[in-house]
Amino acid sequence: RQGKLAEAGDHFQAALHISPDDAEAHNNWGIVLARQGKLAEASDHYQRALRLKPDYADAHYNWGNVLAQQGKLTEASDHFRQALRLKPDHAAARSGLVQAQRGLGTGKEDGANSRQDAKTQ
Repeated sequence: RQGKLAEAGDHFQAALHISPDDAEAHNNWGIVLARQGKLAEASDHYQRALRLKPDYADAHYNWGNVLAQQGKLTEASDHFRQALRLKPDHAAARSGLVQAQRGLGTGKEDGANSRQDAKTQ
C-alpha cells in the first residue's frame, strides 16, 4: 500500500509541477499527505485547492477530516457543512459532520454534567 501511495504522490507532485494552479491536483496531493500522517502539509494543499476553486466540495470535506484528526472539531464542522452546502448528497461529509458534532457535544455535556453533579452533592 505504501508503494502505491508513494507512486500516487509522485504523480500528483508532477502534475503540480506542470500545472501549479490545478485545484484537483492540490486536493489529491493533500489526500496522499494526510494518509502519510503529514496533516499540516495536507491542510496547506486543501487551502490552496480552495483558493483556486472555492466551490470544491471534496476539498472542504478532506480539509474537514484533517481538522477533525487535529482535534479542531468546530473548524472541521464548518468545512463539512460547506461540503454539504455545495454537494447535499455528500454522504461522507454528512458522516464527518455527525462525528464532529458528537465530539463537540460530548465535551460540552461532560463538563455540564460534572458541574451539575458537583452542585447536587
